[in-house]
Amino acid sequence: MEFMGPKYRVAAGATMSTFYATGLIMQALMAWAVPYWRHLTLALFIPQLVTVIYFWIMPESVRWYLSQGRYKEAESQLKKAAKMNGKLLSEASLAKLRKSSEEERKIKELKKEQKIKDPWLVTLVFQHKPILLRCIITPVWWITTTLVYYGLSMNAVTMSGNKYINYIAVGAVEIPGYWTAVLLFDRIGRKPLLCCAFWMCAVCQIGFIFMTKDYYELSLAVYLVGKYSISIVVTCVYVYTNELFPTQYRGSLFSFASMIGRIGAISAPLTPALGTMVWKHLPFVLFGSFATLSGLLVLLAPETKGTTLPDTMQQAADLENFTSQESKTSPNFKKKTPDKQDGIKAEGMEKEKERAAMVWEHLPFVLFGTLAAISGLLVLLAPETKGITLPDTMEEAAELGSKRPARKN
Repeated sequence: MEFMGPKYRVAAGATMSTFYATGLIMQALMAWAVPYWRHLTLALFIPQLVTVIYFWIMPESVRWYLSQGRYKEAESQLKKAAKMNGKLLSEASLAKLRKSSEEERKIKELKKEQKIKDPWLVTLVFQHKPILLRCIITPVWWITTTLVYYGLSMNAVTMSGNKYINYIAVGAVEIPGYWTAVLLFDRIGRKPLLCCAFWMCAVCQIGFIFMTKDYYELSLAVYLVGKYSISIVVTCVYVYTNELFPTQYRGSLFSFASMIGRIGAISAPLTPALGTMVWKHLPFVLFGSFATLSGLLVLLAPETKGTTLPDTMQQAADLENFTSQESKTSPNFKKKTPDKQDGIKAEGMEKEKERAAMVWEHLPFVLFGTLAAISGLLVLLAPETKGITLPDTMEEAAELGSKRPARKN
């Protein structure tokens, strides 16, 4: 992604995801042709040895070269890229790039010598309530995305019909989902697209519960629309999460949301077992509940369509006040002087306080509702104890869900 211009990054991400979906289709075809798991494992992983040659094919990061002071290698990479694109890279541009990189290195070294330390990131997050709110809601988006995405893929083989064809269809439907996100992301905005995708996915999960085996084609269509919807989310959530956080801490805060989101990926392989042992529709109740909740939480985040990426915590907190169009006519968003920053803070202080108060006034109820919904779902995992005798041993307690101990006289 580092070698792509901003205009093409979403399309580049969708292209990579398309190849991922193609891999899912190929995996299903190979499993169909080679059903024995040992032979299938060899057939899947031996060809991956070819990726070793990527070490010599893939270009090194230009930013890394610049950070290490290896300007000749960086300039060589840039000239090669310019030549491939039919562009001419002037020596003056390269000289400016080297000069700015040297200045950045000197500043870093100076800060290191003077032992200047930024405030702890956690402290900064709690000082800016809009950022704190985003740090709460973005991990929920990621948990939902990974849980539903991987869960739908894994549960596809439990549907009626040919499990290989089901898996191939579920993998293929991701491709139009990725490119739908590319087409609509900058046209209708981030929030409307994410909300609609989450909620459309939730409706499909609930609808699938009421489908019977007699309506195989209809149930498969509903299932595929759900996977199509979550594929849109997969493409959008990467870009949208990055846009919500400031440049200085974007990597750390994005990684935090993505890391917490792995809870969904860890839980997804357990959903087929939950469906078999507890209730066959329980996975889809979970998917639909989390998708509904995430769609609601998207409404608490600001719209980033047309905004300039923020550099500081304060700019990120005031994200809705800055657009790329405004930045051309108003004071530069990325290069504000301290005086201009103070002026902007003074003008928007009251609005920021009002906005923060409005958000946090309802946050407790969002938390209460979320915890209550999760607790209600977890109750489904426990056995019914009505009319049974209290168990005396661990074995009797473990068998509560399978059979009822006899009543004592």
